[in-house]
Amino acid sequence: MVHIDVSEGETESTLAELVQKNTPGALQEPEVSDFDTELGRGMRSVRYFVSPKAGEICCSVNYAWRIESLGIDVVLRTISDNIGWITANTDEFDTFARSLSVLAPQD
Repeated sequence: MVHIDVSEGETESTLAELVQKNTPGALQEPEVSDFDTELGRGMRSVRYFVSPKAGEICCSVNYAWRIESLGIDVVLRTISDNIGWITANTDEFDTFARSLSVLAPQD
């Protein structure tokens, strides 16, 4: 899932919220790190939680960037109950996240 929205609030706390750093329900504290790309300054987290719908342990890999020049925040999220698949492919998710670009609308 990719989501783009208007930037609001202080950058550090907003990015932490977007990567679900303090979202209730995590089985352990999420692994959060800086993740800068050509999109700009960003954050990445790996979070384990129990899905309220399925009642199964799931894992999400979450990325968020603030693109100051466009006034937007970008979120990329991968979620699965197949934890082995998520952990085996984290490097690929990072590669994909580093390949993202945002095209600014032309006036």
